[in-house]
Amino acid sequence: MTTSSQKQATRRRSPGALSLTAVAGHADGLAVPSAIARAVLELVERDDVSARHIADRARRSPEIASLILRAASAESEPTLSLEDAAATVGNQTIAMLLTSRPTYRLSVDRAPLYESSRLALLHTAIAVAEASALVARRLNAPGLEAGAYSAGLLADMAKPVLAGAAADSGLNNVVHDRESERELMGADHARVGGWVLRRWNLPDDLAAAVEAHHAPAPPDAPLARAVWLGNLIVGARAGNDVALDAARIGVEACELGASVLEDLLAGGFDLKAPTRPPGLTDREVQVLRMMAAGQAAKQVAHELGCSLSTVHNHLHHVYRKLGVSGQAQALLLSRENGWV
Repeated sequence: MTTSSQKQATRRRSPGALSLTAVAGHADGLAVPSAIARAVLELVERDDVSARHIADRARRSPEIASLILRAASAESEPTLSLEDAAATVGNQTIAMLLTSRPTYRLSVDRAPLYESSRLALLHTAIAVAEASALVARRLNAPGLEAGAYSAGLLADMAKPVLAGAAADSGLNNVVHDRESERELMGADHARVGGWVLRRWNLPDDLAAAVEAHHAPAPPDAPLARAVWLGNLIVGARAGNDVALDAARIGVEACELGASVLEDLLAGGFDLKAPTRPPGLTDREVQVLRMMAAGQAAKQVAHELGCSLSTVHNHLHHVYRKLGVSGQAQALLLSRENGWV
């Protein structure tokens, strides 16, 4: 026979047991990975580092990326691009955001609700972001790639939020799919993620893409469609046959074709050699690509067995032939055109 206390306990754990206040509190106070926070802080404390380089490090963490995007939306029009957001916010604000946040350690912290380590959640987020960006390139929608990366990165951000709120509410259950999420908490992580992003005043198409990344059919919006297919690609790469079957249907719906699916499953554009910048010699291309990989001019000179002045001469020739004024513009142009 069920006692009144057992009935009350059942009600406390019924769908909707987590209040919006609890979820919002955990979202607003989300900890950042300590190792990545330190890496970003090292850059923002320097005066010679561009917003692009800061964004490159910040986009390795959904939590840090969301902080920068939120801060930018509070200062100007919301943006999908983390690089644009970093430029809008500025180094000082990014440093303040990171030094005021709690941190977690990738080697220790877990999300018990999902029987997962925070490290596994982080790597999945990066994989979905990269796959979504690859899909966006193939969809040929101008300006879509940066937004697809951001949306893919934030797609599962609600999982640690829900895990923290569940632990505080005394829920010791484990969920393995979105159906069990809804049964336990009244909503799944995709829906909660969209709600959180809208609450933060981030772009609605970003929130909609997060909300729809587990949709049963391809969403209509290009951004949501890129993230939806990117998420399936990651699942298929991990050996999920259901995801692979859905990805086959998805590429047809997106009018991409079977050969594109093969490329995406194998890592996408990493299989294709970069195109060559027009008019550059072999050595000039080599120097440009070494600089794009993060090597300093002295390192390039040492590796090539030439003098530093020779490297600088090569670079001056590169700048002249590409019609740019310096290294930053040369690298930006090269990345935009797939030369590096």
